[in-house]
Amino acid sequence: MDDSQQPPPEETAGPAPDAEPEDPPVNSLTVDALWVKNLPQTWCHADSGEPPDYRDNLFQWELDVALREEAAGDDGGATLLQAHCFKGGRLRQVSAQLAAQIKGPGAGTGAESDSGSAAVGVPSTVARPEPSDNDASPASAAPEASSALQTAASASSSAQSFDTPQTAVIWYSTPDTHDPPEAQDPPAPPLDAAYEQPTHSRTFPLPAKASTHVQNLLEQAVEQTPSTGCLQFTIRRALNPAKVQPDWEDANEAYYTSKGQFPLLPFAEPGTTTFVYCLPLAPSEDPAAKADDKKGKKPPPKKPAKGAVAPPAFLSAEDEPVAAGPAGEKVHPYEARATCLCVRVSFERPLVTLPGKRLKPSIVPADIIPARVKPAQVAMEATKAFGHDVLEIVGSVVADYRQFSAQQQQGEGPDASDPLVPRPPFDASEDHRKTFLHFLSSSGRSYAHREKLKHCIVRIVKEKFAKKPGTSKAVMERFYNELYVYLLDQMHFTLNKALSRDELGPAAFKPDEDRNDKWLRLATEAEAVQEEAMAERFHQERLVHAPAAAGGQQESPAAWGDYARYCLRIRDGIKAEQAFKEALAIEMAHVPSLLGYGLLLLCNGRLKESEVFLQAAVDADMSSPLAWGALALYFEVALLHPAETPEQQDEHRHWGKHARTQAARASAEGGGTVAAAPESLDLQLAGVTLDLHLEPLTQHCIDNVNRAAGGSAVRALVVEGRMQFQMKENDKARERLEEAVKLNGVPTAELHILLGDVYSAMGQGEVAVAKPDGSEHCMDACVLARDHYTAAMEIDEAQVPGQVYARLGNLYSALGRYSDAADAFVLAARKWPCGVTWMGLGISCYRLERYEHAEQALNESNLLNNLNPKTWAYVTLVCLRRSDGKSRHEEADQAFHQALNLGLADHALLAEVGAEYLRSNRVHLAEAALSRSLHVKDAPKVHLMLANALLLLKRYDEAAREFTAVVDASPHEPDRAKAREMLETMAKYLE
Repeated sequence: MDDSQQPPPEETAGPAPDAEPEDPPVNSLTVDALWVKNLPQTWCHADSGEPPDYRDNLFQWELDVALREEAAGDDGGATLLQAHCFKGGRLRQVSAQLAAQIKGPGAGTGAESDSGSAAVGVPSTVARPEPSDNDASPASAAPEASSALQTAASASSSAQSFDTPQTAVIWYSTPDTHDPPEAQDPPAPPLDAAYEQPTHSRTFPLPAKASTHVQNLLEQAVEQTPSTGCLQFTIRRALNPAKVQPDWEDANEAYYTSKGQFPLLPFAEPGTTTFVYCLPLAPSEDPAAKADDKKGKKPPPKKPAKGAVAPPAFLSAEDEPVAAGPAGEKVHPYEARATCLCVRVSFERPLVTLPGKRLKPSIVPADIIPARVKPAQVAMEATKAFGHDVLEIVGSVVADYRQFSAQQQQGEGPDASDPLVPRPPFDASEDHRKTFLHFLSSSGRSYAHREKLKHCIVRIVKEKFAKKPGTSKAVMERFYNELYVYLLDQMHFTLNKALSRDELGPAAFKPDEDRNDKWLRLATEAEAVQEEAMAERFHQERLVHAPAAAGGQQESPAAWGDYARYCLRIRDGIKAEQAFKEALAIEMAHVPSLLGYGLLLLCNGRLKESEVFLQAAVDADMSSPLAWGALALYFEVALLHPAETPEQQDEHRHWGKHARTQAARASAEGGGTVAAAPESLDLQLAGVTLDLHLEPLTQHCIDNVNRAAGGSAVRALVVEGRMQFQMKENDKARERLEEAVKLNGVPTAELHILLGDVYSAMGQGEVAVAKPDGSEHCMDACVLARDHYTAAMEIDEAQVPGQVYARLGNLYSALGRYSDAADAFVLAARKWPCGVTWMGLGISCYRLERYEHAEQALNESNLLNNLNPKTWAYVTLVCLRRSDGKSRHEEADQAFHQALNLGLADHALLAEVGAEYLRSNRVHLAEAALSRSLHVKDAPKVHLMLANALLLLKRYDEAAREFTAVVDASPHEPDRAKAREMLETMAKYLE
């Protein structure tokens, strides 16, 4: 290596000249200058775009590294580390082999993929503690992203990725001249020759003072902005002394000099030691000012001395800015081409270390919740076991038949060479059947199937055909005949039952697990229409039927977990906690229940218990981003409470960062989106806690998102609006969502749906709405909700769920627009076919007096959910309206009794049924419906109708009491007058 490439002794890495004698190094800093890519076009040949031969290129590129106390200016602050460490950079084409040499042996791990690319701002190496049972992953794994890391990446104005360029500036350790032997003129040496290995790495020892300063810069970066403390790089294009005369000058040397800063913030992630960054090159002088200077008088070029070689003309020609801006303005070539310097900075020791062992409590969930003793395994009945084995054999035979047929058609298979086996095309289907039977017998499958059935047949004989020893031959023959007939009947019954499911369609018969999920579907429908009592009953029915669906062997932890989350949604924390305990008693490693119970305890301030279950969730599924995120949330909440010791406070802080790093890595490995933005993990946690109605934890996550965004983020406002709506603070929810619309600029379908829900919850009433000119006017809340729902459908109809169409139908019904309501429910039934949507359609048709259509819709609703009492009540009304004889009255009575048995508790609907029975002169049932309505809610008009019914039943004393109640409580004077008149008439009649 010559002097032009090797840094001189006074320029080697080390402290500034005025620095004090250094202490022994406590850490070391390694800088790898990988390459400069996206080069200005004037640096390459104009016709081919290829770089000039390095032996003919008069330029070299130099890179300086400096660690300064302040990064606010070129001369501000002291310099702790300064080195002219990279000289002799060459302009070369980059091959795959050369790229692999530059990236180093770890190019395929960590942040760098096998294809040689890595995202900007992604650490490639992370120091790990010694492997142990508590480690989340092997030591070689590296976190892909995190909040601080992504903040640093987003701070860069360059959106480049660490991909391999075609042409780049590369630093070499060998001289840039090559003198071939004079005897021959061989071609230029290959690009990746052994003597031309790129050397682009420099290591600087960091004494205690410099290391402490780096730590201070890192703390400032975490607390303030990514640009507070950084490592400074200076790159310039200079003349190569070995190629030029001493008196030659480059007119563009200052023009192509650039300074950049490497952020230290990524090293705030615990254990991070290496960070790859694409540093955008910014010009050191204004291109517009340079263009203005060109308009003035240029200084005359220097004349070469007598006998000296004149410099080339391009050295004195100044490069001009290029037109590449949005409006065609002049910009620097660096900015036009997005030129950037790719560097890799590494520390020998991480700036933020991790504790050697993950902090864990001394107890486990099993110490708090005793595991439930599993019931003894009960052997399946012999006949059921026989049917189960028959179905398995049928499935195996069908699979063998399909595979065998495909092989025979292709001339393959085990019998392809047998001359006795018919070849396709077959003369008849009988030949194909014989060929398949020959395959079963020759392959041993028939023998295996027979052996599988022997055990069940022996059990059937013992259970169903117990015989005494010493029976005669005739008795044995009769026994064989009965056994054969019994087995044949059971086989036919099993096959017919299995085949009938396919023939009648998928909705006719469903597996047992689908029957169990039926209760969850019904509970979801009831919750959607705010029937909390009915939804809770369906959840409890699911808990009862879950063991039967599992063969009576075990209960379902998922069913208990769903019930616990439902109890949280109805604000019943005591039942929710007990349900979570039941789920964990069945399966101690059930992650959703561990997370739900741990977050519930955390929200209630029971930190020590919460840690037990959240740590257990991480141990149960270390690849779950939400488990790690919930653990990070625990450590963050624990920091808000006074710690027992300062060391415990530091441990909580360290492990909170570690948990976030592990969550980012788990999401990236699982193809998730946590690594896509710094606030993604907090948004996911906010969604989980919001679904559990743990609003204090949701607010903590929202604050994290806003803090990372430096203000109110749109997604955070949306989540906060949902939270306020969930807490029934509709005015605050409306404010947050409208603010999100303003920040987003264009309202999305999601925002329209949420605003529609808020206005719908406000009910019928006037709401002040701002006009475009700033003034306000009042509109009905239901009308506003309808407008927002329809706007969401216009933006993206596919994104609008069926529940929104159902809510729109309810709004139209509340406004009395039943025709529009029917249309909305038809769309709802297409996207969300369930009992709720069909019932809404039936009610709308009933109000429109389209009784035939109403009856069809209500019958469809009953097919999907025959446990909804409202559906049966409206069936009663339709039958009474369509009454054309005794048969319709009987149907109405049966439907009404079914509604009462299912617990009909809608006072208005009961009153309507009673009024219809009274109109049809079915007085006894009218009195029952009206009495039930008054039991639910007192209403003067119902008292008046009940009094008329009792009067027809000649129960005068009770009728008089009802008329008196109307006189005393009714706010309407006509009703009071009519009641007084009836009381006077009754008094005269009874006298």
